[in-house]
Amino acid sequence: MGSDLFQPRNCLRVQRRVALLVVALVVAVALATGGAAQSGAGLPAGGFDQLDVAPDDVVIEVAVRPDGDAVWETQYRVRLAGDDEKQAFAELREDVESDPSAYSERFGGRMRMTAATAENATGREMNVTNVTVAAERRELPQSYGVLTYRFEWEGFAAVEDGRIRVGDAVDALFLDESSSLIVTWPEEYQLGDASPWPTETRENAVVWRGPVDFTEGQPRVAIEPASGAAGPLVLVAVG
Repeated sequence: MGSDLFQPRNCLRVQRRVALLVVALVVAVALATGGAAQSGAGLPAGGFDQLDVAPDDVVIEVAVRPDGDAVWETQYRVRLAGDDEKQAFAELREDVESDPSAYSERFGGRMRMTAATAENATGREMNVTNVTVAAERRELPQSYGVLTYRFEWEGFAAVEDGRIRVGDAVDALFLDESSSLIVTWPEEYQLGDASPWPTETRENAVVWRGPVDFTEGQPRVAIEPASGAAGPLVLVAVG
């Protein structure tokens, strides 16, 4: 990956431009994940198209709760190959930490629009709350700049007879070759079925690694109470 993404520090205008481009990517992906229920959109590079670069990895992790709500965490990872990129990301990180609401409010507004589209498609009441943003360097083991958005999506999954059904809110999602989707669930549940079959299955998660072109009716994950889960406690009087 080239160094066009982050430019050397020469003026505040350049740093602001980098920050806005990162936000543009996040917004584009947010619209793709939620708006896919109607349009079959994918994970475009957003504002980075202008520079002919893209993040090295996009990881979307959805932690589903028993009531159908979900905690979303989306990470945008860019390799910091040289000193210029490292310095530019440090400036971006400082900007995010000094004014996180400038990032989270815009992203949250876009995601609420996305949830509204999914609400109309599914007939389930939805809302997006508790949007946060963070920028940090990580060694994976190579050095990466990671921009992470986290939020709660109320009503994301359908719940019926104790089973959790995931996927109708992001129908026909497209994952490109740099993107992954991870769906996790509480330990007292187990995987019932998934369509298409995931790239990887874990004890409490399934993973799809792109490229994956989900068709209408995909992705879908059915989660059910584990067979060994304890049932309701019954007290029997002995007299």
